[in-house]
This record gives sequence, C-alpha cells and structure tokens, in this order.
Amino acid sequence: MNRSWGVTELGEYYSRTRELALALNRPRVLLFALWGQFTDHWARADLKRARQLAAELRELGDAADDVPTQVLGCEASGLTCFHLGEFATGWAYLENGLALYDPAHRTSYSELLSHDARVLLRLHSSWLLASLGHLDQALCQRDAALDEARRLSHPPTLAVALGAAWVAGSFVRLESGWLLQYADELLTLATEHGLALYRMAALVYRGWCLAALGRADEGIPLLIDGVAGYHELGLTVWRPRRLTLLGDACRMAQHWQAALAHFVEARQLAEEIADRCYQAETFRLTGDVMVAMGNRAGAEASYREAISIAQQQSAKLWELRAATSLARLWGEQGRQAEARDLLAPVCGWFTEGFSTADLKEAKLLLDQLS
Repeated sequence: MNRSWGVTELGEYYSRTRELALALNRPRVLLFALWGQFTDHWARADLKRARQLAAELRELGDAADDVPTQVLGCEASGLTCFHLGEFATGWAYLENGLALYDPAHRTSYSELLSHDARVLLRLHSSWLLASLGHLDQALCQRDAALDEARRLSHPPTLAVALGAAWVAGSFVRLESGWLLQYADELLTLATEHGLALYRMAALVYRGWCLAALGRADEGIPLLIDGVAGYHELGLTVWRPRRLTLLGDACRMAQHWQAALAHFVEARQLAEEIADRCYQAETFRLTGDVMVAMGNRAGAEASYREAISIAQQQSAKLWELRAATSLARLWGEQGRQAEARDLLAPVCGWFTEGFSTADLKEAKLLLDQLS
C-alpha cells in the first residue's frame, strides 16, 4: 500500500491490461484490470467514472454468472454511492454483495485484492448503515469486520479494518479514548509493515482524538501532516472529510477563523468532486463555530443547510445531529415549541442505537425543552 495514486502510468497500465484481457479472452485478468481502474478513479475522486466502472463490474458478473465479479461489482457500487451521498442505494448494493459472498471463493478474491473482500463489504456497510441511522447494525458490521481481520492475520486487511472501524466509531461518537486506541494500533501496524497510506490515516485519526481530549497543540500538527501526506500519495477521495476533521480540531482549540477556513475549503471541494458523504457534518460544525463567535443567524443557516442535505441523502444520523444543534440554539432563544417540533420527529424515527451519544443527547434536550 505504498503506491502513489493518480499517476498517469497507473491508469495506462490498467487500460492496456484490459485491452489484452479482452483480446485474449482472459476473464480473471479482465476482472483484475477493471478493479484496478475502479480503485484508481475512486482514489482520485473521479466518482463519475468510478460509478461507470462499478456498473461494468456488475454487468460483467451478471453476464458470466460469476459470483466473485458480482460481489466486487456490489462492493465498488456501494463504496461509490457512499461517497456520492447515496446511502440507501449504496447499502442495497453492499447487502446484496454480502448475501452473494461465499467463503469458498476467498482465494479468488485474494488473487485480485490487497484486502479481504468480506471484511471490506462489512466495513463499508457499517459506514452506510450508520449514516442511514441504523446504529446498532452499523456497530455489528464493524465489530464483525474487525474480528475477522484479526483472525486472518493479514496486515493490510487489519490496517483497513482498524482505519474503517475508527471512521464508523467516530460516526456514532464513541468515546475519544476508545478511538485513540484504534488510531494508536493502526499507527504501530502501519509503521511496522511500511503501509504509508494507513500511516497517514493514523496520523489524522490520532490528531483528532488528541484534540478531542484537550491536547489540540499535539493533535493539530499530526492532522496537518496526515492531510499533507494523503495529498502527496495522490489520494483525493475523503479529502473533504479530512479537512473537516482538521477544522473540527481547530474548533475544539477555539481557533475559530482557522476552523472556518478549513470548513470552507471542505465544502467547496465536496461540491467540486461530488464527495458528499460528510457534507452535512461540515455545515453543522460550521454552525457550531458561528455560535461560538456570536453569529446566531449564520449558525441557524448552516444548521438548516445541514438538515436539508441530510434529508436529501436519507441520512438520519446526520439529520439528528444537525436537528439537535438547531433545536439547542432555538431553545436558548426561547423558541422551545419550535425546537421540540423540529427534534421530536427525527428522534422518534430511531428504533435502535439508544445507547449512542447522539440519541442520548437528543433525548436529554427534548426532556429539557418539555
């Protein structure tokens, strides 16, 4: 995993391999080339082309009635939909991929992928399920993926599992101390095995955790190094979220202008590359900074935009979080009835995840507003 993404030679290699596979009728080589093209375009945040390649994988698998190809098509489609903010569609693809997956084919996948296929399916499912508001199911998929990755004793698979488990944990707001343990384990693993990409991830995650634990002076430089390292590796996908995490660390350190600058860059880039998986949170956190700066009108506008985006995406978790922030603001302004009317329906939608921080916080606020 020390490759540099986005280099011209890499794209040319996969294109040429694809041409040869078609000419020589080599279906497994064709699958390798298609998957390589997909990961290359996904990493560079060319999500439109990544979606097309994911569809080609699904169509190829269906035409040949080849289960591994169908599963990889589902994985590619689900991951792309996640970044595009199409959470319900993405979960449908991954749910189908998990249903199709047969452990007897594990060797077939290992010849094509740097990571275990079922671990990837479960990890990415956890992100989609969390975003959709199915919080207990998300944690179940995350835990199953991490357990399987540990059992396989394959460093790249364990690295991707630790990183993705941190992401899922941050989505459901696990305690920062727990998240720091994942980040530290990932940093040790990535350093020991020379996994440069995951070392950058560990720096970002460790940096955010330290800021959340009140050690922003230590955490923010790590975040800056990690964000820069990703850029050097050519990995553009997820960059809006990485910038948002950096802005959030600045927010926790009360560096308001720096936080806003990172959020502005994150919002602009998310629109430019259509990587919208964290867009609602970027707007919500912008609102939090504006509240701290005394700009309540600007904060309300940001919260409303976060709610609107979350509703368009069927992202109940992000809607709950933004609605809680706006309801709190209204409550402080004496608008209790409006606040209750906003928050109660969103909170009432949830049928699981009642032990998570967001639902506890929302329930407590509703009780106070009543």
